[in-house]
Amino acid sequence: MAAVAAVGLFGLASLRAAQLSLTHDEAHTYLHHVLSPVQRIIRFDTGGFVDNNHLLNTLGAKLATSVFGEREWAIRLPALSGYALFLAATLGLLRRHLGGPMLMVAFLAIAAHPYLMDFFSIARGYSLGLGFMALALWLWNRWLVQSIPIHRSSNAWGAGLAMLMASLANLSFLLPTAAAILSAATLAMQHRERGWMRTFAGISTYVAGTLGAALVVNLVPLNRIHEKDLFNIGGRQGFLADTVTSLFQNTLPFRVDEAVLHLVSAHIVIGIMVWAAYVLRFPNPPNGRQGTREFLLFMWLFTIAMAFGSIVQTRLFAVAYLTDRRALFLVPAFLIITFLTIDRTLSRGRRKSGLVAALLAITIALPYVPQYNLTHYRDWRYDAETDEIMRTVSERLEGTHRAGSGSIGVNWILEPSVNYYLRRYGIDELGAADRRGLREGQDFYIEHLDRENEVKKRFNVEIIGRYPLAGMLLAAPVGKRPEP
Repeated sequence: MAAVAAVGLFGLASLRAAQLSLTHDEAHTYLHHVLSPVQRIIRFDTGGFVDNNHLLNTLGAKLATSVFGEREWAIRLPALSGYALFLAATLGLLRRHLGGPMLMVAFLAIAAHPYLMDFFSIARGYSLGLGFMALALWLWNRWLVQSIPIHRSSNAWGAGLAMLMASLANLSFLLPTAAAILSAATLAMQHRERGWMRTFAGISTYVAGTLGAALVVNLVPLNRIHEKDLFNIGGRQGFLADTVTSLFQNTLPFRVDEAVLHLVSAHIVIGIMVWAAYVLRFPNPPNGRQGTREFLLFMWLFTIAMAFGSIVQTRLFAVAYLTDRRALFLVPAFLIITFLTIDRTLSRGRRKSGLVAALLAITIALPYVPQYNLTHYRDWRYDAETDEIMRTVSERLEGTHRAGSGSIGVNWILEPSVNYYLRRYGIDELGAADRRGLREGQDFYIEHLDRENEVKKRFNVEIIGRYPLAGMLLAAPVGKRPEP
């Protein structure tokens, strides 16, 4: 059943990738990074926003669009590939430690998380990052049950490579890359060779080869982002106040007072981590699944290391605390810990897990289900109808303008997506939109709906269309139909 659910979830993500209007960040990626030469993409010298160039996603989109054209689904194909990897690796991992109803609930809680679902079909690097991270966790889990030195395990080296790929997919994943490798190195101490020196040398070789490689391949983007002073994007209050609270807020379908949510989310996270630490005292059952205790310990160390690393990089290097989508990798890690802890507790008490799984399913469904849609991405709702708006512009322009003779004024947040659709639909009658706002004498105006009266008064326009989902309007000067 979990495999069937995985197919259904991938189908939903694919449908959204094909149907939903391209968003601000995606369009900026395509126009400024994907369309640039490969050499400039790799050097992070494309002229676009540096932190918007998620390297593997950019290169994947360049390959996909060269084969399939500039369609939305082609630009999003790397993200869908990341989701397929995430689904397969996560399901394979959970099957090693959970069974029955608890397996299904845990899998859906992680793979169908509403905030993660947005990024599994949108042309950003987060989906590939999560996919490679899930693959790395699956490989580290295989190493943990091998009981061989870490530097001699192909699974451990493969996990390190997968995390390196995750960091190339999105630089935010450099933090979990370091945290996971150091956590694995800590557990590797139990696989001692003859003498501590030889054990230490093997572990050092592994850390240097994996974490060292991840740092080296990311030197260019790290330097470029530092030059642009972009490491200050995020929070400054603390890991729990900024990172954890933002992830809880993005899990809920409604806004909650920040102070209240900070208090509640902090207690939940700390409570689960303390509970997991207590459950780690339980040995693996003699006839049960082997390696669950060791993997739970690894995930516990991994999550603690990410939190500690976040605090350290803020204190030492003035890097802002990661918030919202930049901290997405914490969601599956925390949910895995939660479900393994619950299952081991139930197993210890010899209680049936069916009722608990049902209650968990209901609890999870309440905030999850209302957020699923085929209309828009949560963080970019203002772009939900940009495709439709630009189709209307194209229809009204037919046979009325010479190439490049017209202009369109847009609210700055729509500039990348409008320019993408100008290119996508071959609307060469209009020049490119810019970020200077709406100006007198333009042929079309796109602005927020709540500014309708202001636009009418300032430019003497008629409203061509209102788009309530996106909160936008399309207007044109009254009676103006230029001759070709």
